[in-house]
Amino acid sequence: MKIDYQDLKLKKKASSYFSKAGGELNAAKNLIEAGLVKEAFSHLVSAVNSLSKVIILSKINSNSRPEVIAKAIEKSFRSRKNYIPKTYRELLRRILKEEKQYGAKTFYVPTSELIKKYLALAEKFYKYTDKALVKISTMDIIKNMVLENKRLIKDISYDIYCPKTYIHHNRFTYWQPWFYISKITIEKFFFDFKMLLKKNKIKNSDNYVIGLNSRINQYKDDHYIFLDFDSLDSDIEIELRKIGGVLLKSGRGFHFIGHRIIQGKDNWVKVLTKISKGRIFKNRVDQNHIEVSLARGYSTLRITMSKCKPELPIFYKELNKLY
Repeated sequence: MKIDYQDLKLKKKASSYFSKAGGELNAAKNLIEAGLVKEAFSHLVSAVNSLSKVIILSKINSNSRPEVIAKAIEKSFRSRKNYIPKTYRELLRRILKEEKQYGAKTFYVPTSELIKKYLALAEKFYKYTDKALVKISTMDIIKNMVLENKRLIKDISYDIYCPKTYIHHNRFTYWQPWFYISKITIEKFFFDFKMLLKKNKIKNSDNYVIGLNSRINQYKDDHYIFLDFDSLDSDIEIELRKIGGVLLKSGRGFHFIGHRIIQGKDNWVKVLTKISKGRIFKNRVDQNHIEVSLARGYSTLRITMSKCKPELPIFYKELNKLY
């Protein structure tokens, strides 16, 4: 079964819940390994609830209680046309039933063996959803950036580089007029360029990736705000909403792409410098990324995967600007 929401808002929500589920599963796995069973179970419940929302989003309110979501899934996906394996249809109900057995007034805690069993099922559910869900792609985000700012954008640029080091390696920049975005796919362009890297015997070419650059327009020095974070919390998200933009989940970290174009390099430098020294961002944003961006004259955020970066950056959530 394919899950392809035609409504852009639903597609964004589904992609957000899917990304959240991946983070919760990783947290559950790490907590189990640390022997923190009860904490792991809480993250596991959140992961399965998020995956279930991905499946049933068009039929429920996104704020619906997990019990409502569980009933809706079991009822809606039994026919051949809309079929989901029974194991996944029932998983949320089963895990919620388990959760109800312990609480503030009970001494019952699920065993680590039981949690591992549910974790294995949840990971299979995640893989199933990953194949079924048509997600918001990075190219969708780039196209949207261009469409919203067609008056200001003439060209966008990408770098082909090795992400294992910021400096002292082969690095190539490719400028693309905005109207070519739909004509030349990133996948084809990257495949062709990797062949070029191998042909020229560039070392560790399998590690190279494509990164989107903050600088737009070949003959101007205008920029988007690009930031890199190892982790997120509510304080960071509140500050990022003041800028407005999109968050991508990139492996264990997060990329932020601001909605607004900063006109002129001096203004861009001022904004990045202010962010790097801000009370909330100072110890949380990747300072090395900002320093290298300022030294190079533009920021780059990875949008493809490689041998050394095996996880593809995916849409996490949109942070609309607070007014």
